[in-house]
Amino acid sequence: MVICAKCMKKQSRKSESVCPYEGNEKADPIHAWMDYEIFIKELREKLFPFIKERIAELQKKLAKNQALFNERMVPLYKKKDEIKAAYDEYCRYGLPGDVEKLKKRAVRSHLRNVIGSVIGGAIGLAIFFKWGFPMCNVELTPSINFQLLAIVGISVLVAIFLGKPLVEFLKERRYAKSRSQMFADELTDKWRDMNGFYEVNSNIEEEEDKYNNVRNGFELRINSAECALSGNNEDLLNFYDIDNQTKNYYLEKIYEGAW
Repeated sequence: MVICAKCMKKQSRKSESVCPYEGNEKADPIHAWMDYEIFIKELREKLFPFIKERIAELQKKLAKNQALFNERMVPLYKKKDEIKAAYDEYCRYGLPGDVEKLKKRAVRSHLRNVIGSVIGGAIGLAIFFKWGFPMCNVELTPSINFQLLAIVGISVLVAIFLGKPLVEFLKERRYAKSRSQMFADELTDKWRDMNGFYEVNSNIEEEEDKYNNVRNGFELRINSAECALSGNNEDLLNFYDIDNQTKNYYLEKIYEGAW
């Protein structure tokens, strides 16, 4: 079996097909075929010292990136702690009063609806008795039946005009007392938004995600390099393939094929 030292393609025999490798301007467009066993032996004999140096270099770069990340995060973490302290103080001293204000505001809003309904009902009744009732041509006699009928009619009208808004007001007053937590959630969410809590958290997450991507890349290559030194042939070939600096070193310093 042969393997291309540039693109790592394996096959049973050599061919003149074009190699996709573009890592070096001098690279021949044709595959750099080598016997698989000879290639592995050469990597173990000549490339191991460089791989050890690459591990040390990658670890050094990783430590440097960690230090830079820690430095960038200091003001962000400080800002977060400041906001957290202010938030705790607000929850302790300001939030209870703001919750009570919201509860009273909700009750007052429904109370205005009740008052509006009362006024509207009173006007409606006055209009009815002044113009509507006489138009019915009902003889106003002081009989008991008529008085009872009038009382029932007025009661029905009052219930229609005032019953529903009054019931809603009583329900809202009772409900407002039981939804303190909902008001508290609304107020704390608004406070965090206005004071930059979400913004600083977003900035921290963005920086952490960027660093984690960089760190994972370094750790992947370090782990792969360590496996290449102590693992099987595939581990060695895998690191050679993913670490361009190692591959370029081999092709420029060790490889003796045509360019």
